Amino acid sequence: MESRRSDLVPSEKYSTPAKEGTYKKLLTYDKVLRKRYTVSGLGPRTHDSEILVKVLRFWLNDHPTSAKRLELILSDEEGEKIQATVHVSVYEAYDCKVNEGDWILIKNFNVTTQTGHCRAT
Repeated sequence: MESRRSDLVPSEKYSTPAKEGTYKKLLTYDKVLRKRYTVSGLGPRTHDSEILVKVLRFWLNDHPTSAKRLELILSDEEGEKIQATVHVSVYEAYDCKVNEGDWILIKNFNVTTQTGHCRAT
């Protein structure tokens, strides 16, 4: 999953502490639904969608040969995992703080094939 503009939506209704099983409850509170996916339902043709996921791990990738970005390992309620990349400029623009264990709603994203030598999921 690769970021575009307005990726992370910090919202009190999706913030931690969230208990296991709250995914379905949170869906009912969102009255303006776009096409909502689970991780297993994502693919390269996924667009105009959103996904509610739990942040399992995150780290800042500040390699000198590439753009600074935030890397995340995310999981939906079914336990399916995916690695996500958010460019730091997008992350900082929303001044949102992500913590491990938080449930976050991600919108306006692209799904791409993992390239590189390391797959985290």
